[in-house]
Amino acid sequence: MRAVTAFVICQGQVLILKRSMRMPTFPGRWSAVSGILEGDEDPQDRARTEICEETGMRLKMPICAISPIRVPVESEECVRTITIHPFLFATLNRAVQLNRENDAYAWVWPIEIDAYGTVPFLHHMLLSLLCAVGTLTWQHDIHTSPTTHSAGNTVTWMLSCTGVNTGSFFGIY
Repeated sequence: MRAVTAFVICQGQVLILKRSMRMPTFPGRWSAVSGILEGDEDPQDRARTEICEETGMRLKMPICAISPIRVPVESEECVRTITIHPFLFATLNRAVQLNRENDAYAWVWPIEIDAYGTVPFLHHMLLSLLCAVGTLTWQHDIHTSPTTHSAGNTVTWMLSCTGVNTGSFFGIY
C-alpha cells in the first residue's frame, strides 16, 4: 500500500489533524494531511488533492519532498507495510475547513508534536522534511518519541543530514 503525508506550515507552525473515530486506520490519533495512493497516481497530485479535501486549502507546489518511508502498521489481522511519500507545503492562510475524516485541528510548533498522540513516524517525517529544507539548527532541542527513535540515532541522523544549518529562510522556529 502507498500513501501520502502532507505537512502544511504557516509562520513556523505545523498543521496537525485529529483523525475521526470513524477512520479505519489510527482513529483518534493526530496526523498531518494524509491519503492513499491509487494505482500509478502521482504522489504530489494526491497530496494537493488531500490538502484541499481535508482542509479546504488550495496549495500549488510543495517546498520539499523526501524519499518515501516504509512504515509497519499492525492491525488485528496482520502486520503490513505502508510506503509513505512525505511532503512539506507552506501557506500564509491559517483558515481550515475540516471534512468528515478529521474531528479537530491545531497549529503547533514542530517541537510540540510529541505532546500529541500521533500516528507512527509522524515526528520522524517532519524532522526529515525540515532538515531537508535546512530549517533545523544546532541550538534546537529535538525531542523524539522513544517508540520510534533513540537519542543516539537522532544525533547520528542529524549529523548525517546535509541540510542542517544555522539559519532558516522559512523561519520554522
